[in-house]
Amino acid sequence: APDAPVPDGGFSDSRMLFEQKFLDLGEITQHEEHPLEFKFKIEGEDPLVLTEADPSCGCTDIRVEYDGEPYLFGEPMQPGYSGRLFGVFESGTFKELKKTDIKLRGNGLDMPIQLDIQALIRPIFVLSPQQLLFGDVPARQGAERELVVSAIEDFEVTQWLNSPPGFLIEEVGEPEPDPTGRRVLKRF
Repeated sequence: APDAPVPDGGFSDSRMLFEQKFLDLGEITQHEEHPLEFKFKIEGEDPLVLTEADPSCGCTDIRVEYDGEPYLFGEPMQPGYSGRLFGVFESGTFKELKKTDIKLRGNGLDMPIQLDIQALIRPIFVLSPQQLLFGDVPARQGAERELVVSAIEDFEVTQWLNSPPGFLIEEVGEPEPDPTGRRVLKRF
């Protein structure tokens, strides 16, 4: 099909129609990369130009592909052709519900377009309690506290940092699954 020129005035009566505008990655873990993909089709009578795909967070790296080839922003996209916006979401050190979006700008109808992404991000380790307080403990008298560590997989503690002299931390019992069966609990 011959390429139609971009309409005078720079505005297009065409639009990018997405199969979905919301992507829920579900429950994921910190420091993981998850693929993203939003498929679209150009519908209308004249070419559409995409000028920018702007993620709201550095956690999202994206690219645009049109007609099976990398898309160069500012080039016309012809009606009837398809493409996809794809990339990676990096969960990093985020915790709990993380929402981010990608704003698409161009000359088409309904622009800018917002694509939304969310994930429930679980930490690699969870300490309970998060802080142990021993108070004033006389030198000849001991004190005990329990610390429970929940992790995504079995682990070994090779060193405790910033422990005062005479301070002893020992693993108590065997590792056990948490109530969901998806994490490992160790007691110290």
